[in-house]
This record gives sequence, C-alpha cells and structure tokens, in this order.
Amino acid sequence: MKKQHPIRTLLSLKQEEIAMLLGISRARWGMYEIGKRDLPLSAKQLLAEMLIYEKESNPIAKPTSDKQQQERQHQELE
Repeated sequence: MKKQHPIRTLLSLKQEEIAMLLGISRARWGMYEIGKRDLPLSAKQLLAEMLIYEKESNPIAKPTSDKQQQERQHQELE
C-alpha cells in the first residue's frame, strides 16, 4: 500500500482530486509529493487557502500543561 502524503491525509483527498482542485496534473502533484517538482504559485495559494479553511473548520485542541489542567479541574470543583 502506498503511503499517503500528509496534506492529502489532512484534506482526505486522492491525488487526482487534489490535482484537479489545484488546476494541475496528477503527475505534477505526485512529483510535488516526492519533492521532485514545485507547485505553481497559483496552486500554492489555493492549497494554502484549503489548509486554512480545514484548520478553521476542524480546530485541534491544544495540549495543556499539567498546571493548566489542575487549574481547570479546581475551577470546575468550585
């Protein structure tokens, strides 16, 4: 089984799908994934917008320190 690129994993897209959305060929995306080609500026901008949208749509809880966790538990008990 092929290893999926982290960006595609995050966006849950196949190579063909992300290439189509970015307006590039599947082969160009494949070369980008393995580091042999760069993306055109317009594709980079679209990809950045897609990643920002994904981040805003699905925020990941930030890890908290033990002290912050203890303070939160103390506040809940009050």
